[in-house]
This record gives sequence, C-alpha cells and structure tokens, in this order.
Amino acid sequence: MANSLHIAVIRSGNHPADVHQRLQSDPLLAGLAGMGVRTSLITPGTSVEADVPSHVVFHFYDRPAVVTAFRLRQRFNFRLVCLCCDIYDLAPLRAIAEGADLMLTPTALHRDILRSAVLKPVRVLPEAVDSIALPGAGPAVPAQGGNRVCWFGYPESFAKSLQFVMPHLLQQPDFPADRFDIITTAGADLCPGVRHRAFDAATFYADTADYSHALLCHFAHDLQLNTYIKSPNKLVTSIVRGLVPLVSATPSYLQMARRFGFEGLLYGSAGRAAQFFSSLDAERDRAKYGFADIARTLVAEGSPAAVATRFLEAIA
Repeated sequence: MANSLHIAVIRSGNHPADVHQRLQSDPLLAGLAGMGVRTSLITPGTSVEADVPSHVVFHFYDRPAVVTAFRLRQRFNFRLVCLCCDIYDLAPLRAIAEGADLMLTPTALHRDILRSAVLKPVRVLPEAVDSIALPGAGPAVPAQGGNRVCWFGYPESFAKSLQFVMPHLLQQPDFPADRFDIITTAGADLCPGVRHRAFDAATFYADTADYSHALLCHFAHDLQLNTYIKSPNKLVTSIVRGLVPLVSATPSYLQMARRFGFEGLLYGSAGRAAQFFSSLDAERDRAKYGFADIARTLVAEGSPAAVATRFLEAIA
C-alpha cells in the first residue's frame, strides 16, 4: 500500500509554536516518511498539477489550507482527510465534512461527539508525544528530585480550569507558593503573587528541569464541553518529561490514570488538590507509580511511526 500512496499535508507554513502541528501533522509526516511513504508539504495557493497526491490532509482550523484543499479537490481525484482537535462549534466541522472523505479526532470522546453530527466516517488518530517533552539533539536533563510544581499552558486554559482552584490553594497554610510557577504566554499575569515564566516551545525541556511536579486541570469552569473532554496531551508531556502529574479527575486524565494505575494522584476538588501539597515527594511517587516505565510506553505509543501506522489504518 505504501508504494501507491502520496500523502500531502496542506497548512499555512511551519510554526513550531503551533501545538497541533507538533502533535498531529509534523509527526505524521515524519512517521510516514520513515515508513517509505511519499509525502509532501503544501502551502495554501500552491498547485499540485505536476504531482497529484493520493490523500490531502489539513487541520480544520487552518482556513487558508481548507480553502486550498477544497479548491484542489474540485479539479483532482484525491481523498481529503481532516485533522480535528478542539470542538467548540459543530457548524464549521459539519461544513468541512460535506466535502471531506474522513475526519480524524484525537480522542474517542471527540469522535463520538463529531460522528453524531456528520455523515462522513470519523475515526481516532491519537496525538503524538509533544516534541517539547523530549531533549531533541541535546543531552537528556532529568527533572529535579525536589518539590517544585509548575502549571503550563495558554492563559485561556488557566481561566477555564484553574481560576477557582488557585485562590483556594493559595489560602492553604502549607501551599508552597515560593515553589509553584506558572509557565505561560509572555506578559500574561494569571495569578497575582505567583511567579510567571514565559513559555517557549524551543526551551520548554530545559526550562522544566527546575520542577518535579506538574499541576494539570481540565475542570470546565467555562461550562464548555470541550474543556472537559480535552485530550491528555499535557499529561503525556508531563510524564515523558519526568514530572509527577497532579491530575484533575476529568475524562481523558481519568482514563489514563486508571490505565496506568496512578489514581492516587487524581483530584476532583480544590480541597483534594490542596492535600497533595502538604506531602509532595517526587521520588516516592515516581517509584510508587512506575512513571519511568509509563513514560517509555507513552513515547513508543506516541512516536511518529505509531501515529503514521494508525493513520494508514484509518485511511485503509
């Protein structure tokens, strides 16, 4: 099958800061190329007349790529595959599904919601391990063995899930405010009194060597379904990076915690989250839950080769 395939990804340039490129299209292209499948990267407006692909893949939120993909589809006979991620509005996805042949979602929860609203096939393509969790070409630097905690993410993610948790944590007498940092967009001030560090995908691996734990949360304080069912990519990033995760008991996180047996690090309330900070011990929990073995499993399952294999199964 590989010899007859030519998989083209249409997207608006290469953006290392674009998390969905890092989790979806970048590893897909790398994995397919490693398996001997012919691939190409097309920018919006480019012609493919000289070399028409068998499949064209695009991110649903990349409007110029969507327009180009549909324009080319009017002239050439290829299969059109849409990579989905967050689902805030079904209307644009329904419109895309009218012309696409296949919709791919990062989790079964997203699949079930989307396939209830469209007629085209919807299948799961799990996200790859985010490259920011890996040392890349540099030396591996372990996360520290002390008890420093970070939260990392976009400012809007903090507002959606932690805006009512953090005030409660800060009120606790044993909360280590001097050992808790927020890593987010430069210039953002998400929680007065807590140190903020600028997130940079290129330096995240080195920057997080200072920490032993990651506080992760998908509480839907914005009352939006997508917040509640978001993919577990930040949990995977944390574990692969060597950080002990303190995790909200929300669907994707709960599923992974049950699979690997670290339910003891789940919290369903701000009060329960506060209890963790009274007895932080990274080395104890790394050994107790076997996070080194979990990390190796996640790296294998989220490798570019694994993503490419799942993709080929999905389009078969």
